[in-house]
Amino acid sequence: MSLMASMAKYEGLESNKAQQRITNRIKKDEMYASRQNTVRHEKEVNLVSEWSEGLEEASEKKRYKNDLVKMKEEVRLANRAMVAVRRAALKKLIEEEHRAHEQELHAMGKAFYIKRT
Repeated sequence: MSLMASMAKYEGLESNKAQQRITNRIKKDEMYASRQNTVRHEKEVNLVSEWSEGLEEASEKKRYKNDLVKMKEEVRLANRAMVAVRRAALKKLIEEEHRAHEQELHAMGKAFYIKRT
């Protein structure tokens, strides 16, 4: 026995008009249920997309912070390398000046005092 037939017997409505009303009501109920399912599904999809966007923003911020840390480290290492290059150039210049000054003193017959202990 179908749902409509059992409802018609239960409600005591055997007429065609009553069956039409029951059929229409069942169709409307099914349509409303379908729409509610659609709305529920769309809410779930929106929730998942918002969550995903939040993750994207968080990962973008984290990536930005990591890039800043890397850039600071690169600048620090570049400064350290620049200082090493400057020290080497300065050491070379001082040694050349010392040699030139030692040659001038040697030409005059003089020398640096070097303590040997």
